[in-house]
Amino acid sequence: MHVRGRLHVRQLPTLTSPGVYADGGGLYLRVRPSGTRAWIYVCMIKGRRREMGLGSILDVSLAKAREKAAEARAAFLEGRDPIAERAAAAAPAIAPITFGAFYALADCRQFGLEFGRNRVRDFVDAATALTERLKADFPLAHPDHPDLAFLYGTILTDGGLGQDAPTRNVCVFADAEVDRSPTGSGVTARLASMYAKGEIALGESRSFESIVGSRFTGAVARAVRAGTHDAIIARVGGRAFYSGRAEFWLEEDDELGRGFLLR
Repeated sequence: MHVRGRLHVRQLPTLTSPGVYADGGGLYLRVRPSGTRAWIYVCMIKGRRREMGLGSILDVSLAKAREKAAEARAAFLEGRDPIAERAAAAAPAIAPITFGAFYALADCRQFGLEFGRNRVRDFVDAATALTERLKADFPLAHPDHPDLAFLYGTILTDGGLGQDAPTRNVCVFADAEVDRSPTGSGVTARLASMYAKGEIALGESRSFESIVGSRFTGAVARAVRAGTHDAIIARVGGRAFYSGRAEFWLEEDDELGRGFLLR
């Protein structure tokens, strides 16, 4: 028996501590450490936990959240997938852009590495060695842009899928450089790999964490074709902050400021 209606409108302003608060019937209010609060609907489908965002508490009332949860619950009971349906409905607004970068993906554990235990240098050495080996052994062909047919780098992961907890990864690219973020195009590559293996469904959101702790979310919006290959359109989200402002100007008598050409 599912008990519903546990939360009350007057109670909502007091729910500010990070956590998940159940209303019943699969409806929850999630409060993140950052202070953002949003409604989610959670259920189990064929043994897999599915989570559907229902909107921010600032935009969606408790009554409306219950209504949305009831609609999602009814859809799942009918054998439909409202998460995939929502993604498909939004897909036409997404431009079919192909990410040009090729990445190698590997579980860091096969190199004896573990996030939080090994040095960054250890990850860089392993990733660089793998990149160089693959460059020598596997020629690449880009379906749209031949000049992008090269291996940009290697992403070492913790082997997770980012469902109940963020999956960690580090992207080592170009001249053994390390990305402080989970890497937008790298997250897209991981989503494509998961989708190809049947490890993620359309519209299903996953969480990715970089080696320094920054996080992105990612979801497969829809399946497409890139040349003769199966491909995906991905949605990747994260947070950014202003860190400064620059101002430039050109004085009237500044000849060099107008630019120059050396041959």
